[in-house]
This record gives sequence, structure tokens and C-alpha cells, in this order.
Amino acid sequence: MNVTNYVSEFTARLSQTPPSAYPGLVWTSYIRYLWNYESDSWVARIAYFCRIFALLLSLPTIILGLLDIASYGIARTLGVIDDVKASTSDKSTVHLVNAPTIHVEAYDSTPSEGATSDDALNEKPKEFFATDNNLKLSGVDVFSPAASRPSSPTLSRKALHVDKPPTVMEEEEYSLRHRTQQIQSDDP
Repeated sequence: MNVTNYVSEFTARLSQTPPSAYPGLVWTSYIRYLWNYESDSWVARIAYFCRIFALLLSLPTIILGLLDIASYGIARTLGVIDDVKASTSDKSTVHLVNAPTIHVEAYDSTPSEGATSDDALNEKPKEFFATDNNLKLSGVDVFSPAASRPSSPTLSRKALHVDKPPTVMEEEEYSLRHRTQQIQSDDP
């Protein structure tokens, strides 16, 4: 059947029905020809063409999206993309982490003895000690060579001397000594 047969059949049915039955006629024609269509009809050919056309339109988008995801995964694995710079926003965000405070009951602090607690919280550490354990925690020799990753942290590095105790600044001396005395008094 072709379109002219459908149109002639529809007009013949339309001329024989009263106007009050037009909505029912349209509904039955819709169900018969467009919903439950025959496999060799023009509706089936248009539906098949639309399916093929939709697949052809969406296929490049799907392929490019999967390629983008795969290339990003490969670049992250090789260490080419920095975690911090992988953001899409123009604004750089700084996340400040407040250091936990330790309250000791027997400690008397006066404001003239050194830095206040707010200043001590806002200070960044002046040094850290690099050991092999720190490198293992940062993922050295896991996915990419160490040269391809940015150094972390960017503070001055000092070697840890096991035979010599670490130096303590005067502001921290009293609280650290007090803390170690408290720990030593707990041990029998």
C-alpha cells in the first residue's frame, strides 16, 4: 500500500461518518496506521529511517565522549595533568585546615610569653623531614616517575638526625616540654 491508498480510504470513511464521530475516527485511524502499523507500510519505512538517522547523529558524540574520558584517564595515569589545575573554574580556591589545639590544664599562658594561639594557628610549618616512608605515602614508583609529578610540599627540607633531638623554637619550648613531661609521668 502507498500513501494515496491511505488517503483515499480515510476520505471515504470521513464522508460516510457524521461530524460528532470525527474524534473517534481520528483516534482509530491513529491507532491503526501509526501505532499498530504494518511492517511493509510507509510508516515502518519512516520509523526505520529515523532510527538509523538518530544512531548516525549520536554515534560521533558517543565516540568523542569516550575518547575524551579515555585520554584523560591515560594523562592522569602518566602524571601529565595536575590535580589542582584540573579544575574548570577560573578562580583558585585555597582550603585552610585549622590545626587542632591541645588544651593542657596545668599550663598557664600569659600574652607576653610569645605568639598568641591565633597566630600559632595561622603559621605554616617552617620545615619537615623527608624519609623513605614519606615517599611511599606520596605514591613514588606507583604509576608515573617522580620527575613527572610536582614536588610536595614546597617547604624547605631538612634531614632527620636520629642521634640528635630536633630543635624547638622558644615559643613552643614550654608547651612541648610540658607535654613530654606529662607523657613521661604516665609511664611507670
